[in-house]
Amino acid sequence: MRTRNSRNVPGALAVQPSTVSTMKRFVLLAPLICACSNPTAPTVVAVPPFVDSLPASVTVSNATLNLESSAWRDFMPGQTDDRMVVVLRVRSSAGQSLPAGLTVDRAWIVHRAEAWTTTPLQEQPSSATTLEVVARQGPRWPTGDSVFVAIEFHVAGSGPYRMRGPGQVLQRTD
Repeated sequence: MRTRNSRNVPGALAVQPSTVSTMKRFVLLAPLICACSNPTAPTVVAVPPFVDSLPASVTVSNATLNLESSAWRDFMPGQTDDRMVVVLRVRSSAGQSLPAGLTVDRAWIVHRAEAWTTTPLQEQPSSATTLEVVARQGPRWPTGDSVFVAIEFHVAGSGPYRMRGPGQVLQRTD
């Protein structure tokens, strides 16, 4: 509640001591509230049972598609976010064009018995034979450990399709 200023200045308002106390409590608790409800925390789940049996390639619209990926955590000086980044590339083999409307809907990055499930984003235009998407702000799994990736995707008018890529070592950049 606000009242007239004690100096009796026309239009000036003073804040009641109880309001100041409430504001101080809010200012002190705000960082704690924000830290506990981090909207960018990665979603880590148990590895879905179907992931181990996914094919390494899928043929769609007469194009055979394969999945490649690179995974790392960035520890370079000045870097403020050391969470995992994964670049996923869907490539057509033998120079075939990608099917129209190819979109990666979901990715699972698997480490031991856990999977980070995410929706990667296309940050660069695709070429005729390669679609590249990126998953950022992943878990802080140990560098040097093995991971593999799997995706779910669709093309114009059909899907979903799923496939997995080969295993790799989670890299570290310094």
